[in-house]
Amino acid sequence: EEEARLRIQEVREAMARAALRVPGLSVSFGTATSTCGRISREELLARAEDQMYQYKTYEETSFRNKGITLVMNALFIKSRREMDHSRRVSAICGAIARDLGQGEGDVKELLVAGLVHDIGKIGIPEGILNKPGMLESAEMSMIRSHSEAGARILASVAEFSGLAQYILCHHEHWDGSGYPRGMSGQDIPLPSRIIAVADAFDAMISDRPYRKGMDSARAVRELKDYAGIQFDPQVVDVFVTRVLGPAGEFVPAEGDILKE
Repeated sequence: EEEARLRIQEVREAMARAALRVPGLSVSFGTATSTCGRISREELLARAEDQMYQYKTYEETSFRNKGITLVMNALFIKSRREMDHSRRVSAICGAIARDLGQGEGDVKELLVAGLVHDIGKIGIPEGILNKPGMLESAEMSMIRSHSEAGARILASVAEFSGLAQYILCHHEHWDGSGYPRGMSGQDIPLPSRIIAVADAFDAMISDRPYRKGMDSARAVRELKDYAGIQFDPQVVDVFVTRVLGPAGEFVPAEGDILKE
């Protein structure tokens, strides 16, 4: 058993040196030792293989979690505006979820979903994300593809797979006119409906390369005007009457800020 441990350590050290030349290289190990002589070679191999796959699953999950962080960081490097927007949407989502009476687990889930809701934009060229003029039809189609791309990215990681459907549907509309599936009403997951309101409000009040942000009062009127059309009326009502402050400004509480 000790010799096996030493052999594994030697290989790990060699792999670490090789990883400097080949980023992303990984290897998993499993061992099994007989001390009584009554276990067959085949059984030992099977036990070692089981242990190897257990470590492999753990290591792959850990690596993919880091991958999600790397993707988000890459998106934020491409566009500081996207970083600020995602963080604000996260906080608004948490506040709405809490005021809707969601449990702390659901609130935390919405905080994370709000942060990664635009992760699919990593595949969109920086020139389109930061274009100062109106988007052309092909560019708009590329922007619209980000919800499906984001869902695919998140679905590939066990810890984030539950969020994939929420990200896929956060541009669906209450009346069925949204994308990518044309879902409507309560068929749209509640977290997606919450993200939709948070995303729209922050987008309206924020400066964009092609326009100045509107004031909060006008953004609130837009949300009310499109409640029951684009947005879930209940989510809009909770956001406008209970989440926003008296001056129509959003001030996140400590619990609405995702801890790193």
